[in-house]
Amino acid sequence: MSRKEQAKLTKEKILKTALDLINKKGFASVTVSEICNQAGVAKGTFYVHFESKEDIIKENYNSDMSEYVLKNFDDFILNEYESFAKDNPNKSIKEKIIQFLKGEFMYANHVGYDLICRAYLTNLSDSINGKKNYHFENRQFLPLLKELISEGIQNKEFTKYTKLDDLIVYIESFCRGIMTTWCLSKGNFDIVDIGEKHIRTLLVDL
Repeated sequence: MSRKEQAKLTKEKILKTALDLINKKGFASVTVSEICNQAGVAKGTFYVHFESKEDIIKENYNSDMSEYVLKNFDDFILNEYESFAKDNPNKSIKEKIIQFLKGEFMYANHVGYDLICRAYLTNLSDSINGKKNYHFENRQFLPLLKELISEGIQNKEFTKYTKLDDLIVYIESFCRGIMTTWCLSKGNFDIVDIGEKHIRTLLVDL
């Protein structure tokens, strides 16, 4: 095994160990020392791969969310889209967008409001501290969302906004607003059902 391959495995082991501990005990109760002890690595090795415990959250949030959203959308296309499009030909593109965005809410519900709060907090902290914020660059599902919205623009399904960048900012900001409200309420409403309901209303008006 090459040094590069070994380093990748070590990083994955640290990440998995940290997430397991955080899920069991909560973010605030887990220390870097504890993560290293459980993973069987030196503290110096941890800092080779991550700047801080917060980096664990960012790394997981960015990669895991993208994977989850894209898989959920693929499942919709394979299992439900064809019959929906047949019965609702004039709504098919917006339904794709709704189901895509619903995946973001499903992911939030899947991992819990604590992790979502931490992910938002670490990204905002980077911005406040003048560090590079990779929030947008790391959203690997964004190109597909842009493709779906572009399709809607080309088919003239959007009347109030016809520029891709404007729609992306509007729709994604709306979703983040729902997620932030859910976090602030400590997850006291069904983010999947409420999120889908409001997204449907939003897209009808667009």
